[in-house]
Amino acid sequence: MLIDDELIGRPLTAAERDEVMAEALRTWPEVEKRWREWNARSIAHQAAREAARVAAGLPAKCEAELAHEAQLEREWAEMKRHRT
Repeated sequence: MLIDDELIGRPLTAAERDEVMAEALRTWPEVEKRWREWNARSIAHQAAREAARVAAGLPAKCEAELAHEAQLEREWAEMKRHRT
């Protein structure tokens, strides 16, 4: 059962749940499009940073460092979303 204590403080009724799911399905293509655009920008940004790092004579980061950095960026973005 879906519960959103912050917004309504109780379980959703079946009708409310159906309405929420219908809205989510209607907006999904736009949400997915925005996510793909954000992901592409993120990858391009990471590649540019890595190229600048190598151009400056620094060693390239290993995959583990890149994955950790990406995770930190995702966590930061999530924290920013929750603050607004």
